Amino acid sequence: MKRNISGGVVGLTSVAGVWTPPMDLFETEEYICINAELAGVEESGIEIGIEGNVITIRGERRLSVGEEKGFICVERSYGSFIRTFKLPASVTAGGMNVELSMGVLKVTLPKSGTCR
Repeated sequence: MKRNISGGVVGLTSVAGVWTPPMDLFETEEYICINAELAGVEESGIEIGIEGNVITIRGERRLSVGEEKGFICVERSYGSFIRTFKLPASVTAGGMNVELSMGVLKVTLPKSGTCR
């Protein structure tokens, strides 16, 4: 997983198709948390960038080459995605914690003055 918390996101290749994975944002007294449904997205293809008080999450879900033939129905979305959220001023990017488990990306950002 590539992280660039000092500026923009690097190294993303342009692809045909765009989809919007569902994401939940919630806040506690200590942190902001983003949970994103990214089933089928490889960890190495997820990029997270923070610039100022804006977080950007980018990635791509690819249709496997071997799966292209023989489909009767395709309901899942494929291609690149980008999601951008404005963060409260109290969030500190330095303590960002990122984990991917069972197709859910969890990004936790501590608020100023708290340790996690």
